[in-house]
Amino acid sequence: MIYIQHTEGLIYEVTCDFNAPASEKAIKLFEDQTGWTLPQDYREFLLLHNGANLLYTPSYGDGIELFQLKKLLKNINQMRNSVFLIMNFTVLEDVEMVIF
Repeated sequence: MIYIQHTEGLIYEVTCDFNAPASEKAIKLFEDQTGWTLPQDYREFLLLHNGANLLYTPSYGDGIELFQLKKLLKNINQMRNSVFLIMNFTVLEDVEMVIF
């Protein structure tokens, strides 16, 4: 267990859980399905842990989730098939923003 102190002074007991590694084959399949090339450091993380739950309290289930490749692909496909339009527009000095 890890103890962290909230800005208001409360102390929380949290934990981190790391998933089993992804295979090179699973990473390659993800890249093929998305058309993305994952950064080398992220690939190395996936080969150690295919996602994780960081700094969460087991009784509340909060914290930070680093998605497994399977869940990430599911979310990407849901976004691609969403009824929301993705609009690119230019702001200030050619800085593009994506609005969902």
